[in-house]
Amino acid sequence: MTYDHWKTTNPADEWLGPEPEEDGGVSVFTKYRRKQIAELRPYLPGEDMSDVSVSGEDAKAGSPKPGDMIARNPKNHDDQWLVAAQYFADNFEPIE
Repeated sequence: MTYDHWKTTNPADEWLGPEPEEDGGVSVFTKYRRKQIAELRPYLPGEDMSDVSVSGEDAKAGSPKPGDMIARNPKNHDDQWLVAAQYFADNFEPIE
């Protein structure tokens, strides 16, 4: 869905982001910095993953696997997803 389509179908809603530029029918990615603390725990091999979202790309790469982490939405603990080990290592550090 393009921004223009969203804008015409959601006239009562306020768009909080910048006006996106379009590139070939899809919006252009913009870099954002996170403003909140993340809640993560280690994946335990063999654990039930039926309530944890795993992206197709992570699944193709063999996840879930040791070193991966499970993240959760701090405001909705039922919303959980897998974070691949390398992405976690590159982007997160513990709070002391």
